[in-house]
Amino acid sequence: MDYNPFQTERLNLEPLQERHLDEYHSLISDVRVIKWSMKGDSQFLDQSLVRLKGAMTSSENPGIVHFSVYVREVDNTSRSTHIGFVGCHIVDFTTKTAMLGYMFSPPHWGKGYATEAVRGFLPVFWKTRPMIDKMEAVVDVTNLDSAAVLIKCGFLEISHDLGEEESPLMGLRTET
Repeated sequence: MDYNPFQTERLNLEPLQERHLDEYHSLISDVRVIKWSMKGDSQFLDQSLVRLKGAMTSSENPGIVHFSVYVREVDNTSRSTHIGFVGCHIVDFTTKTAMLGYMFSPPHWGKGYATEAVRGFLPVFWKTRPMIDKMEAVVDVTNLDSAAVLIKCGFLEISHDLGEEESPLMGLRTET
């Protein structure tokens, strides 16, 4: 299934493609960003390309949906500034569950962009994936800002667990 670019009040979101490699690599090689990821960092561009391709929607990956996120300039005609990514993958077709993820560049933290991107992404996802009933997200309990984003977007806390790294994790869920 192909996805179309869409806009929110301040953002442009476009389906993740190989042309986003430099921006993707920049984020997943930034220790400030990746410290919150369960996948770890990628210091080499070729490693980032493999991960990027695995995060792109395709006929081989129909359960994966990711968007590149840009802030629109004030005049709405200038080149946009890349700030991050948002998306999900379907983790279980039997339980009809998807897993949400997002990452944003540190200079853009605390400005409401993650909340706006997730709020814009969710209706696009639900509309195109009616077979999925719920979406989950996992955050480190010390990442209070990310947990706040999810709660503002309608997710409810469902669990506290110790992750593989003995880092406490909070599971959150929202349903259609």
